[in-house]
Amino acid sequence: MDIFEKFRRKINGLSNEEASKEILLALKSRFNAQYHYTKNLLINPEITDAKLWQALNLPKETNLLNYFQTRSEPKIYSGLRKLKETCQVFEDNFPESKEAIISQANNICEHKFFFLGKQHVYNNQEIDWHYDTNLNFHWPKIHYSKISTTTDTPGTDIKIPWELARLQHFITLGQAYHFTQDEKYAVEFRNQLFSFFNSNPPEVGVNWLCAMEVALRAISLSLSFYFFRSSKSFDLETLMTLLKLLLSHGNFIEENLEFSYRITSNHYLSDLVGLFFIGLLFPEFKKSKGWLDFALTEILKEMDKQVYADGADWEASISYHALVLELFFYPFLLAKENNLNIENHYWQKLEKMFDFVNAYLKPDGKAPLIGDCDNGRVVIWQERSANNHAYLLPIASTLFEQERFKISYQAVEESLWIFGRLGYDTFESLPITDPPTSSTFPNAGIYLQRDKDLYMIIDCGEIGINGQGSHAHNDVFSFELFYRDRTFFVDPGSYVYTSDPKARNLFRSTAFHNTVMIDNVEINEINPEQLFTLGNQAKVKINNWVSNSDYDLLDAQHDGYLRLTNGIIHQRQIRFNKILACWLITDLFQGEGQHLFSFFFNFDEHLALELVDKNKVIIVDEENNLSLALVPLDTTGLSAEIVERYVSKGYGERAKSWGIVYNLKAVAPQKRRFLIAPCGLEDLSSIDTLIEQLADLENS
Repeated sequence: MDIFEKFRRKINGLSNEEASKEILLALKSRFNAQYHYTKNLLINPEITDAKLWQALNLPKETNLLNYFQTRSEPKIYSGLRKLKETCQVFEDNFPESKEAIISQANNICEHKFFFLGKQHVYNNQEIDWHYDTNLNFHWPKIHYSKISTTTDTPGTDIKIPWELARLQHFITLGQAYHFTQDEKYAVEFRNQLFSFFNSNPPEVGVNWLCAMEVALRAISLSLSFYFFRSSKSFDLETLMTLLKLLLSHGNFIEENLEFSYRITSNHYLSDLVGLFFIGLLFPEFKKSKGWLDFALTEILKEMDKQVYADGADWEASISYHALVLELFFYPFLLAKENNLNIENHYWQKLEKMFDFVNAYLKPDGKAPLIGDCDNGRVVIWQERSANNHAYLLPIASTLFEQERFKISYQAVEESLWIFGRLGYDTFESLPITDPPTSSTFPNAGIYLQRDKDLYMIIDCGEIGINGQGSHAHNDVFSFELFYRDRTFFVDPGSYVYTSDPKARNLFRSTAFHNTVMIDNVEINEINPEQLFTLGNQAKVKINNWVSNSDYDLLDAQHDGYLRLTNGIIHQRQIRFNKILACWLITDLFQGEGQHLFSFFFNFDEHLALELVDKNKVIIVDEENNLSLALVPLDTTGLSAEIVERYVSKGYGERAKSWGIVYNLKAVAPQKRRFLIAPCGLEDLSSIDTLIEQLADLENS
């Protein structure tokens, strides 16, 4: 894509004034990188002791170490203010989690890290912060403006050095230090802090390429101060190094904000939260008040922009919703602790964001895999799988003192570090509530059909971020289905980004989702070279939504296939019968001409498939002795084929699974129905009985 096409995309849909500002912003960004490169050649950006003192609003005679070790303002989270008490409550209630944290901290001391789906080992005495362990590849130690997120070496993944350099494992070292009072964890923190500082001078290397990464690292550095400032290993040199890093991070974020008049996303929001943390928790910097005031104002603007009225994030991704929720929650709570005013309607919107989590979590506490997933967290208090979002609900229960967020499958450890004993007692005092019922989030296009341990989430949303679609997939009318004890029909997740473009495009393709492809054309166009852009062809219309104690009915249509020579409107109706515990999917195709209709159904890992009577599929979970049947009710001209699939439940993870595609070459208009229902492993006659019962119910 040439520069003119990039500008065209940037200004599409903007007013003349906004378009002019956007072009100027893009030119400024290009100039800014070159400016910093040239400045770096002429003036060493390293922050010396003298530069640090100039940046601090403290008298020169201040005993810096004593001052920072003993100050009680500003306030950090309650759980970190009383770490001894927090650790005792944690040990009393979560002894296994405590041992897991200590074990993880021991691995960190040996430079063994687990992130992005695998273990990464750094064998040298000092960590190489520019190293891609997947390919034994070293990113160059040059000015960030001369580095690209991709390389000429296939398979390199910039997220590997970035993930390590977020320094979120410093929290784990801090937790282990306070559990054990073993100074080795503080020494390891100190050594890694110096190592990172010396190996990553300001603006040099891959870890300065993205302001979001710098911001998330700033949050880790800010919190690590509260874990280690009481240690005897936390000397003046450690403090000075930490302050220099925070100052250089604040300066960099301020000068490299990922802002656009057209769209902003979790990147710009992360930049703001990084500035907020430094500005609030380290008011000793002369720039801190300016950073804090700017960040808080912009964070609230971004909540207005990035969060729909129904509480869902606008990036069309469940994983990114959880990340953005954290990005709002942590500064909101810090503001509350320090008596900074945030208007009530913003708190109400934050509560709605938690409501969305409560609604989309499956009965086992796992999140569906809709849209991209890169395992992003703001703070990692506890190691969890990427699709485990259940830790968010105890935070909501405690923050809002609302029992509707307290479900039996929740994990409470995170909220203890945040709220401390008082928060833990508040949570424990709340009664456990019943699982959520069916609900809708019309702005996000998410519809949930639920009844106890039966669950289906249906994606009727558009591609998000004003039609940019950076983290959306071709999943219009796709669904995930959870039955009794496990997920049966699944979204495939996203696997990886730039390290494998072919896989990236496959995982976001129509065929990898539980929806319909016509004439082998994607629902929205996919340019294989634009890994974070999706076409914006399919517009969804909701015709009807009914929900009562007996059934739920969703009726919707999209026009993504109108661009075919003989255009087609795809209408899908999904009826969930709560009495018979089954789903009836009806696909209607309005239009004319002959087409190839491909109906895709993709299944979770560790499920066995059996094709019986040519087109019925029995999906078996042998471990739990569960089975479902997928039965086409209109079979004329229909062929069935079991196909190989993959499921990615976290970034960098990929497990083999299976799917089935039903192909139909026919003239439009067409109507095809599929039944998803429980069945016995030995006797399939129950399916025929169920079909008769459904017919009787429809006739009545």
